[in-house]
Amino acid sequence: MANFNVMTKAGRDKLTPRAEPYFVRLEPGVFVGCRKLPDGAVAWIARKRLESGKQKYHALGAMPDFAAAKAAAEAWARGAERLTVSGPVTVERACRYYVDALREKHREAAARDAEKRFERLIYNVPLGKLSLTKLTPAMLETWLAAQVPPGTKDEIERRQDTANRNWKALRAALNKAFKGGLVASADGWRNVEAFPESDRRRAALADPELIAALLAALPTYLRPFVLGLAWIGCRPGELAAVTAGDFDAKAGTLRLESGKTGERVIGLNAEALELMKAETEDKLPGAYVFTRKFGQPWKDAKWRDPFRLAARAAGLPDGITAYCLRHGELTRLLAGGVDAIHVAKQSGTSVKQLERHYNHTDIETVRNMINSVPTLVKAS
Repeated sequence: MANFNVMTKAGRDKLTPRAEPYFVRLEPGVFVGCRKLPDGAVAWIARKRLESGKQKYHALGAMPDFAAAKAAAEAWARGAERLTVSGPVTVERACRYYVDALREKHREAAARDAEKRFERLIYNVPLGKLSLTKLTPAMLETWLAAQVPPGTKDEIERRQDTANRNWKALRAALNKAFKGGLVASADGWRNVEAFPESDRRRAALADPELIAALLAALPTYLRPFVLGLAWIGCRPGELAAVTAGDFDAKAGTLRLESGKTGERVIGLNAEALELMKAETEDKLPGAYVFTRKFGQPWKDAKWRDPFRLAARAAGLPDGITAYCLRHGELTRLLAGGVDAIHVAKQSGTSVKQLERHYNHTDIETVRNMINSVPTLVKAS
């Protein structure tokens, strides 16, 4: 961590005069710095790492304060890339630029999620080869529509939700390219209409008998992973990435990293705590807690096929996936009266999303919860 401060005048006054500027990062690849001169004056300079990997510098001169220097550096950086990029910037190139930026911010889970979507839908396809300057909202809406083939109402809504998530990742990449100066206008995607949000409830696996039947049908090597999903309520990808060092047995907590919400630390219930103790025993801090048959980590959703086979053998309804265990646990917590704010923090989502997808607590449960709170006015 830098032991200097260029953001305040007091901090700059304490800098030692030197030829090398004191740089601070504004965003991935973009820096602003000040050079302290022997007479005490400060000269500002901007720096940008180009797509080629080369560093480009620009003298800003004297500035009234850090805010002005920051604004000038950002304005220069937006044009610096555009002046040095040769040839058209394609959709694929913008997507790769975005994934690299996520990794520079150490958001590896988000980078992997976006990269998987782009590999399926952007890379090495006609849309990916298209220049950003030739993009139109109609092209992107056609791309969205192609992701939703005919099916039942539930299937179509599920596919539309997935397509919207794909569009969210692509839109973020296109906006990043615009902000980075790789294209002069965002008109090609600004007015794209995504599918309306569905009112479809999340399928929840919350029946103890069905879960018991599923556990009995699972292969031995998958059972701990599924138990973890049922008891912790996190996303499957989050649990698959857990290492022994993420678990604090003394505090009863587990650190999770999500591509959606970043890192969070959650409390574990008694069952999950015992499971984690058993699965981390004799493992080094960097070792994956939940692994496949021969010790490989559960990467790239490798649990899907064996889970689907076990679900079918257990007689579970069609469409039940490992993710449904998360929905079941969140439903249980909400139905049991746990405050939605706490559930949202524990599960790495928002209260709004909980209200949208898990608002199916039965009326009798609600009545019992209401009756458990004393009224302000007593009956006469």
